[in-house]
Amino acid sequence: MCKFMSVNSNGKGGVKFFKVEDIAKIMAEGNKENYNWNSHTSIAHYYGHDEDRWNKWEYDPYKKELVADSLVTENDKAVVKEAIEEYLKNKDVGYLRNLYNMNSGDWNSGNMNSGNRNSGDMNSGDMNSGTLFNSLCSKKMFFLFNKPCTEKEYMKLYDINMSWFVLTEWIYWINMTAEEKDKHPQANITGGYLKTHDYKEAWSKCPKEVLEQIKKLKNFDARVFKEITGIDIKRRGDE
Repeated sequence: MCKFMSVNSNGKGGVKFFKVEDIAKIMAEGNKENYNWNSHTSIAHYYGHDEDRWNKWEYDPYKKELVADSLVTENDKAVVKEAIEEYLKNKDVGYLRNLYNMNSGDWNSGNMNSGNRNSGDMNSGDMNSGTLFNSLCSKKMFFLFNKPCTEKEYMKLYDINMSWFVLTEWIYWINMTAEEKDKHPQANITGGYLKTHDYKEAWSKCPKEVLEQIKKLKNFDARVFKEITGIDIKRRGDE
């Protein structure tokens, strides 16, 4: 399972993972390849090696534990662990965790979500709230707002333009405030920092036309929508 932080190694001293400077460069160029910083496949593609011929590792910076995800060549665990810990020395692990991220899908709050637009933890499917009670897609079932729907009704969700929704954005050093520079001194080296926005704060910028589209989705429930986004449809006068 890919998670913060993922590493590839070739058993001969070669250790590859996304570094802060790599991420900054890729993001500044628009991340055209859609790299995932915790993906072994993305690491292999970016550094140009054959993923199937390299070992795959997961390192927990908090527990300082290195676990093999896949060993296909010589076990170079000691070399990998030393390389990672040398790189992480004196770095803000909390900041790095935000950079590397642990969500899959888009527009999620909480941790370890799959699917999109969820609140809570460990949801699958879309536009759901709560924790550990939505297991939807594995049996070809489709849910919206915690209730079943048809696949056709479900797919209407993807017609909604969510390009306005931003949880993280790259702030260049030149555009940073004095307070931000004091808080993120490493940004002087990386050329900026990844600013994170509160989930419901991001939803507060939802355009009225998007709200109208969401309200037309099957099973729309104002209570569930408020739980997910913090938006009270009635208070905003959008009904």
